Amino acid sequence: MIKYNHLMQDKIEKIIENESNLRIKGELSVLWPDFYEVQGFYLMRKGDEEKITNLNPERILDLHYSATVYEAGCSELRIQDYFDDLDELSMLKLAFIISEMWESKLKTSFPNEEFHIIIDDSEGDISLRFHKFHEGEESWLDEDNLEEYKSAILVRIVQCGISE
Repeated sequence: MIKYNHLMQDKIEKIIENESNLRIKGELSVLWPDFYEVQGFYLMRKGDEEKITNLNPERILDLHYSATVYEAGCSELRIQDYFDDLDELSMLKLAFIISEMWESKLKTSFPNEEFHIIIDDSEGDISLRFHKFHEGEESWLDEDNLEEYKSAILVRIVQCGISE
């Protein structure tokens, strides 16, 4: 629960009106990334890279098999590439925290969509990625058989109006 007075309400309304003006740049942008949609594909801006504004959906589907595979591939974030001197458990804990932040941002940015955020710990190589749940496509992982994978896997399913 959050409580605030009318003065803060006015400030909050101004923030909502100007949300696009706030962008975290550089390495820390992976904590609160700019998620966006282009022609039915859901992507994330990392660091100071430019947004992709034009895609060839047919070519992407030819090369990547599905929107799910393309999104999961484009969104991969390796924790050790952004945060130095952390042991495996600290990196994994950080991945959990980042996945919660991504969940919050995705719910705010796309309140009517479902996303899957995946944490993969493959012998200390910790990565996160996300994809939208695309009706008619398989998920990036076989989520009903996670025990079959050789790495430690967590899938956070982000649904509108539901917190895990």
